[in-house]
Amino acid sequence: MVLYFLMVEPQLMGRLPDKAKLVLGLITFIFTFLLPLISVLFLYKSGMISSLEMRTSRERLWPFFVTACCYWGMYYVLPGSRPEFEIIRALIIGAGISIFVTLLLNLISKVSAHMVGIGGIAGAFIAISWYLQLPLQGVIFALIFLAGVIGFARLALNAHTPGQVYAGFFTGFIVQVIVFLWFML
Repeated sequence: MVLYFLMVEPQLMGRLPDKAKLVLGLITFIFTFLLPLISVLFLYKSGMISSLEMRTSRERLWPFFVTACCYWGMYYVLPGSRPEFEIIRALIIGAGISIFVTLLLNLISKVSAHMVGIGGIAGAFIAISWYLQLPLQGVIFALIFLAGVIGFARLALNAHTPGQVYAGFFTGFIVQVIVFLWFML
C-alpha cells in the first residue's frame, strides 16, 4: 500500500520510468512477501512452528527474525543511486527494525504484529506528510480508522489483550517515525 502510494505520487516517485517501478515492485514483492512466506512454510513443514497462525510468542521468534532479515536484505538490494529510492530505503529499514523490536517484545508478551504493521504504515504516512509537506490528512485519518478496525478484530478474536494491541500499534508507529526522520534528515 505504501509503495503504491509512493509510486503514483508525483512529488515522490510518480516520475520514475515504468521499468524502474516494475523492478521496485518486484524487489518489494520478493523481499517483503515471497521470501518471508517461503520461510514460514519451511518452518511449519520442519516442525519448528506448529501452525501457520503462530499462536504463541515462542513460535513467532524465528518467523520474525527471518522476516526482519528479508527487510534488511531488501534495504541492501535497492539501488542507492536514485534519490527517489531513499524514502523507500528509510521505510524498509524502519519496518525491519519494527519487526526486530516486535521479536524482542514477544520474548515478554505476545504483541500484535498486525498492529505493528498498521501502526508503522500510519507513522510512515505522518512522517512523509511532514517531511515533504504533503496534505495527507485524509489518508492518515483513514489509516487510523483502519487501525481501530484491525485492533477491534484482534480483540474480538481473543487473539490479543488490549495492552498487546496498543503496544503493537505504538511500536510500529514510533519506530517508523523515528527511523524515517533520522534517515531522511
